[in-house]
Amino acid sequence: MVLATLVLAAVLPLDAKPDAVGDALRARDSLSRTTAARIAAVRDLKSLAPALREALAKESDANVAREEIRALVLLGGDEDVAVAADATKRFPAPIDEAFSNAVARLGAPRAIDLYFAHVASMREIDGFFELALWRRPDLVTSTASRLIGAKDERGFVNLTVALNEAKLAINADIIAIALQSELPKIREAAVWHVVENFVDDPSRIAKSVRDVVPYSGAMEIREAFGRELLKRMLGGEPAKIEGSLAWLEKYRSWGTAMLALMSTEEREATRSPLPEAPKGKTPSAPVRRPSFTLPAELPAGLADAV
Repeated sequence: MVLATLVLAAVLPLDAKPDAVGDALRARDSLSRTTAARIAAVRDLKSLAPALREALAKESDANVAREEIRALVLLGGDEDVAVAADATKRFPAPIDEAFSNAVARLGAPRAIDLYFAHVASMREIDGFFELALWRRPDLVTSTASRLIGAKDERGFVNLTVALNEAKLAINADIIAIALQSELPKIREAAVWHVVENFVDDPSRIAKSVRDVVPYSGAMEIREAFGRELLKRMLGGEPAKIEGSLAWLEKYRSWGTAMLALMSTEEREATRSPLPEAPKGKTPSAPVRRPSFTLPAELPAGLADAV
């Protein structure tokens, strides 16, 4: 946000009073309104929440509305978030991402409560849980439990995607419940959550999860093959899954540990031969944190105006 603040400062001085930003929110040109909303959010001008509500109620430009919605969510209370959520319905689907990301930036647990109130019904929510649960791993299990209870397949899938990338595992008892869910996408996400988190060390898989790996109900190929890999991870004899070879041909990226569980025929279907063991150590060097942070996209036309 440092760069964003410097650029915006060229349009409105850093010592400008909130009243000046509020006047800009009522300007006739869209660039002024967009910039004012961004400044309000960057400078945490909470006193401008009423002006943002007023501006948003009249807004017809989707690009401006995106900034007003983001600012209103970040600066206002839960009632303001509800106003912003309702406003998204007047604009194309991509604006939902701006709303959900702004809610996520509020952080858990508030962001999780607002997810169930507003975000869950949005058209686009990708990346919500990765941001909302940042540095709050203690709330992962309760969030997963609420998603399962709400029968929110899309939300549970998005949560597991974020956790798989972070190498964080959901509580075993909750995963065991998910593995037996009546909802196929929840079962499927749970299966691959276990595979991806424990393929390197299956001994860490809890008994409550081991007991429900077998499943006799109808399954799509992705879930069936995932359960087959789980069975192999736990020492079971390999079995062929009908249709799995054609499904595997669609995917080209598999970790070494997963490839090691596959048959030669399955590996050939993925076109991913089992890598040879590395010879010697690969030199490494620490990665430095950058000395700057890039902002989200700037309001259209702002660079030219500056």
